[in-house]
Amino acid sequence: MALEHIHQIKEIVDRKRLRTLMRRTDRHAWIYLLRHVVILSITGYLVFLSVDSIFFVPAMFLHGVGIVHLFSPQHEFAHRTAFRTRWLNDFFGWIFGAIILLPNVYFRWEHTAHHTYTQNRWRDPELIPQPKNLFGYFLYLSSLPYWWGFLKPFAIHLCGIITREEKLFLPLTERWKVIVEAWAMLLIYMSIGACMIIYDIAAPLYYWLIPRFLAEPYMRMVRMTEHVGRPVNNTDLLENTRTTLVNPLLRWLAWNMPYHAEHHLSPSVPFHALPAFHNEIKQRHNKIAHGYLDAHKDIFHRSLHGLEPGL
Repeated sequence: MALEHIHQIKEIVDRKRLRTLMRRTDRHAWIYLLRHVVILSITGYLVFLSVDSIFFVPAMFLHGVGIVHLFSPQHEFAHRTAFRTRWLNDFFGWIFGAIILLPNVYFRWEHTAHHTYTQNRWRDPELIPQPKNLFGYFLYLSSLPYWWGFLKPFAIHLCGIITREEKLFLPLTERWKVIVEAWAMLLIYMSIGACMIIYDIAAPLYYWLIPRFLAEPYMRMVRMTEHVGRPVNNTDLLENTRTTLVNPLLRWLAWNMPYHAEHHLSPSVPFHALPAFHNEIKQRHNKIAHGYLDAHKDIFHRSLHGLEPGL
């Protein structure tokens, strides 16, 4: 974390209180994971019931919303804040990363750079640019740029190449892991595909891949609310990051990540403590979005008029 970020936290939150909020447990992660499995079981059963009906695609989309939200725990695993037991974070992080097609080791280091250089136009590898027009706005929501952003580095890593940009955030000791990880994921996907062909099984399509792709635009809509439209090249984490207040179900599915400014202010605060952290600092916020649609009103307005972020 950049030095100015650390100074900002010290100015806002009492050190003793922050230390209390940073306490990690295994219990909360197990509870949230169990809930997520229950939701996926229910939506998966709805897919089963709706086969050969007009509700088949809507059921797969609903199931897909649960699947794409597996990014939420995977994100916590990357921070190693979900479980107090470190190896559980890495174990589940790899599994969930494979499910949602997000290499865990690569994402962990890329995401570290995102937190260090949040909204830095040249150093934040996860920066989503403010769309300059409505075409750019809807193009990003289509998720096509997202899938290209996955496939391009994945293919490059399969060739054993680490780009110059990636070397800025990937330590030398981690680069071979990224390459091995890409090949391991490819072998898993090829094995699943081979089994589908040999045994004439279509279940992975209907219960995993198609729902995953159908719901990704929804996840792009969610992810845009975190930073898009906020000032770039501004190190104030309560300015360059947006907190969005959503209903309890959406907040739970996102593992409290709509409290995103709080998360960026102190990434070591685990997901289950973010609501309490929000209550500690909510008076410091200049602006909070009240729901995803409220956040997108701002983003859409800026795209419609070609406004720069933060203006």
